[in-house]
Formats: sequence, C-alpha cells, structure tokens
Amino acid sequence: MLALAWMGAGAGFVGRLTCRLRPWTEVAVLALYGWIWGFLYGAILNLWFWPFQRPGPGTESALSWTPGMSAADTLQHYWSFYVATSFGWDAAGALANAAIILAVGRPLLRTLRRHAHRLDPVAVLDPRPA
Repeated sequence: MLALAWMGAGAGFVGRLTCRLRPWTEVAVLALYGWIWGFLYGAILNLWFWPFQRPGPGTESALSWTPGMSAADTLQHYWSFYVATSFGWDAAGALANAAIILAVGRPLLRTLRRHAHRLDPVAVLDPRPA
C-alpha cells in the first residue's frame, strides 16, 4: 500500500509540474512516469520477501541476502535476484502502463480538468453551536 501511495503522490506532483505543458507533452511525461513506476513498483514489492528467501542448507546463492553483507554486495545480490525473477514481468507491466497512458491520457486529463471544480472539497465552518 505504501508503494501505491508513493506512486500516486508522485503522479500528483508530476501532474502539477506538467499542467502547463502542451497536452501531448504532458501525456508523454506521464507515460514515462508510468513506465518507470512499472519497474520501481515491482522492485519495491520484491523487498517484502527477498531478505527472507534462503538457498538450501550449506549452499550460498548469489541471489539471496545474508546478514553482514556490505551495501554494495546487497545491491548486487538484489539486482541479480530482480533480473532473474521479476524483470520480465515488470517490463511487461511498465510497457502496459505507458501504452494505456498514451491511449487514454489526453481525453482523461481533459475530462478531469473539466470537472476539477467538483472535486474541490467545500467546508463551511460555523462557530455558532447547533
């Protein structure tokens, strides 16, 4: 859930930065963002089990983490694990993200901007007791 929250918050931030660009440029930047997050999301999700995945007894693996490893060795082992297990799947997801954003991004942004005033929360604070 945190990874999805980071992705959504980043998308909102990118949207604020790109809202003054030409429509196709904005959609291209958002498609690039979706492509990058296709890989990043998969890499973050692998972290929930990668440190606990172990090879058989008495063997050492270039894919697993062991306590006391240096940061460089940890990154090298994680990269090997990611490429061996998830890179192909995440590449397909990243490509699908970019393709969907390119296909529906412009009309969707136009619709959301047209109805943006309805999305603004309105709160009336009345200091008088009820």
